[in-house]
Amino acid sequence: MKKWVFVIIGMFTLMALILGCSSIENLVNGNPLTKVKENLELGMGKAEVKKQFGRVYTSVGNGEDGSEVWRFDSVSDKTYTVSPDVGIDTGELFDRTGFQSGKLTSQLFVYWSKDHVVTDAVIYFVSDSDGEIHEYRMTQ
Repeated sequence: MKKWVFVIIGMFTLMALILGCSSIENLVNGNPLTKVKENLELGMGKAEVKKQFGRVYTSVGNGEDGSEVWRFDSVSDKTYTVSPDVGIDTGELFDRTGFQSGKLTSQLFVYWSKDHVVTDAVIYFVSDSDGEIHEYRMTQ
């Protein structure tokens, strides 16, 4: 009986890992703008965002008002890591170096209210058509 409990727990853990990783892979494979437009809405809660985009994110502060911001980094090179304060020295929110090197495919920033719902979002991505970095914003 105990063996089956461990098997079931293991299966649920594996499913959670797969679901969490596959959601962020959707930003890497395919059009990241389409994925955001189809899966993110203003007013969503944290559990819903985690379900759609996974649990792998960096919590970064919003310099303007101190509210919570989650950053989802979609990398094509698994060895590449974006530092938490990237862009601070240049005033850019996104990692231009990562995009230009081809190691970063998109960055999604999700802004939270004090009630823990999405108030704003912005995604930076490289367009397949022109190779340039583009920005798309969702605001109230």
